[in-house]
Amino acid sequence: MYPAKARLALACGLMIAVGMAARAQLSVGDLRNMSPSVEELNPARMTAFTGLTVIDGDPYWRVDLRPDLSFGRLGIGMKGVLLIGTPENEDGTKLLTEDGEEWDSFGSFLRSVRYVRWAYPRSPFYALYGELFDVNIGHGMLMEGYSNLDRRGARLNVNRRVWGLESVLNNIDNPELFGARAYFRPLRLPILNRLAVGASYLTDVDPIPSHEDEDALQTYALDASIPIISTDSLLVEVYDELAFESLPVLGAESEDVSGNAVGIGLEVSKLHAKLEYRTFDAGFEPSLFDYNYEARARTADLLEGGVQGIQFNPANDATKGVFGKASLNVLDQVHLSGLYEDYDGDGPNSDPKLGLRLVETDLIQEVDLRAFYIKRGISSSDDESFLEDLVDLDEKSLFIVEVAYNIAGPVQVLVTREFRFRERKDEDGFETIQKTNVQIGLSLGY
Repeated sequence: MYPAKARLALACGLMIAVGMAARAQLSVGDLRNMSPSVEELNPARMTAFTGLTVIDGDPYWRVDLRPDLSFGRLGIGMKGVLLIGTPENEDGTKLLTEDGEEWDSFGSFLRSVRYVRWAYPRSPFYALYGELFDVNIGHGMLMEGYSNLDRRGARLNVNRRVWGLESVLNNIDNPELFGARAYFRPLRLPILNRLAVGASYLTDVDPIPSHEDEDALQTYALDASIPIISTDSLLVEVYDELAFESLPVLGAESEDVSGNAVGIGLEVSKLHAKLEYRTFDAGFEPSLFDYNYEARARTADLLEGGVQGIQFNPANDATKGVFGKASLNVLDQVHLSGLYEDYDGDGPNSDPKLGLRLVETDLIQEVDLRAFYIKRGISSSDDESFLEDLVDLDEKSLFIVEVAYNIAGPVQVLVTREFRFRERKDEDGFETIQKTNVQIGLSLGY
């Protein structure tokens, strides 16, 4: 490991040790999903804004109406966004969707419903239809921080004392990726009754839409965890997750590769943290289903020896390294989290991955701030290239920042800046999009 990377790992460790979100109470064997879901951070609220939007250099007038409704455990989020403008190389004024697309597909209308949910991911029973963001399955070796990129999917979780289930479906309109993890606590002996074992299966039945004869992408994982300290105020847990990936290869049978993570998790008061030591076969892709998996998969192409983007990649050496994640809730006013991973060897897996997330609501009374940044494959040849690549937003990045300033009462000025992915207008894969919004309107809580 380069000295600069070692220093960064230490800095990130110190930073994320002050890092996002608490649960109402400790839950033995459930340290895998530390971040609060997006809907847990969105109170019941009605917002109505209008202003200017610039998408990839094209200006539009924007009208944005978003009610978040809560009826006990039932939550409903709607999104009515209308853009008025003239895209480049097109004639006449057009009425478009949020990302500058035509209202010409069923998916465009599906997106008007952001979510319909029952309870929250760690509730005894949780169900969701809608946008998926920062979804984890198991301890994260297969799915960590997954997003379906503003399409509408589904989740169903069951959390009982003896057993549980977590599941995901990426797209109601055109389902391709789905899977589940079941876990249970099989023993009734003292101390060992806290042992939890789990099994996961995730598959993408059409990983390369441009090819009709490739194999499905299939992944499996087995995990076990047991707390070594468990009190009302402190939980320390050790766990192991063994993962397998069967990745499509052009003109040959799928390539089977595996990886393993041994970790320790900590939960104390408002702090959650975990640290893992991971080892991989050549070609294994850790956290394969992540924030930009859909973009990598739906725009990838089969090559000799693998699949560009989601592949068995011979350039990925058999390797080992560390993964860390931590989160902190400060007085229910600031939620901060971060993750960092870095591995030895050559190939794409050897370059670090860094993620940060911040939600500030009441610390500064007039200002609400939400920010999310993550990037994989950061160049690590030296200090300068690392810092340059860190701030260079590209197809390996996701960046969202939103600042709301309260002028008076419910009147707000809202400024957002986004670099993310969207489905192409012809629905043939995904593309990056840069968007800036400056709006004024009302935000009413109820």
